[in-house]
Amino acid sequence: MVAVLAMKGAVMMCSYVINTIAFKDKLKKGISQADIIEESKKMGFDVIEVRSEFLNGRPEELERIKKVSERKNIGVFYSVNDVLYKNGQLNSKLPHYVKQMHQMGASNIKLNLGKCGYLNSAGLVRLLDGTFSLKIENNQTLAESDLVATQRFFRLIEGAAIPHISYCFDIANWSWLSATANEAAVALANVTDYVHLKNEMLIDQRRQVTDSLEKGDLDWRSLIKLLPMARYLGFEYASTPEVIAEDLEKVKSFLSSK
Repeated sequence: MVAVLAMKGAVMMCSYVINTIAFKDKLKKGISQADIIEESKKMGFDVIEVRSEFLNGRPEELERIKKVSERKNIGVFYSVNDVLYKNGQLNSKLPHYVKQMHQMGASNIKLNLGKCGYLNSAGLVRLLDGTFSLKIENNQTLAESDLVATQRFFRLIEGAAIPHISYCFDIANWSWLSATANEAAVALANVTDYVHLKNEMLIDQRRQVTDSLEKGDLDWRSLIKLLPMARYLGFEYASTPEVIAEDLEKVKSFLSSK
């Protein structure tokens, strides 16, 4: 199901994405991410987001992800556990990640920002050939996801008129950073077209991501309202298929009631 997201007078189509961390227990046992595509489709998701750390590194797996996703009519995103900028320069592994992305038939690739010393617009233009989009996401590390640095990066992108780059706003990860999720949402709303939904709370005196959107300290409904340009809503937390399916229905119900 693709929802119609209506906010501030605008109407926008919204697709639902499941990040494969949702199946963490299965993946830790060695099940391929290709094997959870059909289940993700049955749960009601439009896109599956493959994680780099759960790939076995063989081209055969990437090709199988592409074949199964095409057969099941589900989109593919690629989440890379790495940074766009390393030591102030574009990550030398980017061509490898882009190749993997194309092999699995993904439409975008997502990384954390890292430390951007200078923009390197020529390198980004060569990388972004128009066949895919690049998403920048906040992780839980200040050095790689600082709000001020992220704002500066997108100002530079706008000034250089580089297309196909936008932001993936993880609502929970801000709890580990210097800005609050609400502050960051206001600052980055105009560049955010993808939202990672999850919740967090203190458990045994340690802040942890929970196994349900409804369990935690964050008000995901109010945060969605602050991000009116979001076209994709992703579910990125380990849980059971039953809980995630319930959370998906709650999000759909919330959006349909607006």
